[in-house]
Amino acid sequence: MGFSDDGSIKKASGRKWSRVLTPIFGLLIVAASGAIAYVLAEPIFNAILDAIPEVPAVDEVLLAVGVMIFIVCLAIFGGLYAVVAPKPNKATYVTERELDRLKKERAAEEKAKERRRKEMRRRMRDQNKNL
Repeated sequence: MGFSDDGSIKKASGRKWSRVLTPIFGLLIVAASGAIAYVLAEPIFNAILDAIPEVPAVDEVLLAVGVMIFIVCLAIFGGLYAVVAPKPNKATYVTERELDRLKKERAAEEKAKERRRKEMRRRMRDQNKNL
């Protein structure tokens, strides 16, 4: 438990495991993409060699096919994760309009504080003159 900005008591937020485990999910996605690319690279490479005879049968082409499969898998898994990943609350979003409003409020508070300070100085001067 703690206090919020307005002085009310707020409940302590616990650890969100979905956020804690996000880096592990990323590593799992990379590992799964690498495994899929490793397994599928050679069959797809052989299919490419059968379909297009002009492609040279060198290890660099096999590596390029594996990298392309890896990138495609990462894109697919990344897109799926983006769809199902936990989204932040609307309360955490900050808009430009809200920032401008806060900036204007702070400027107005500073102006009011300066006005009160000047008024207090003027009153003290007037009181000192009357003594």
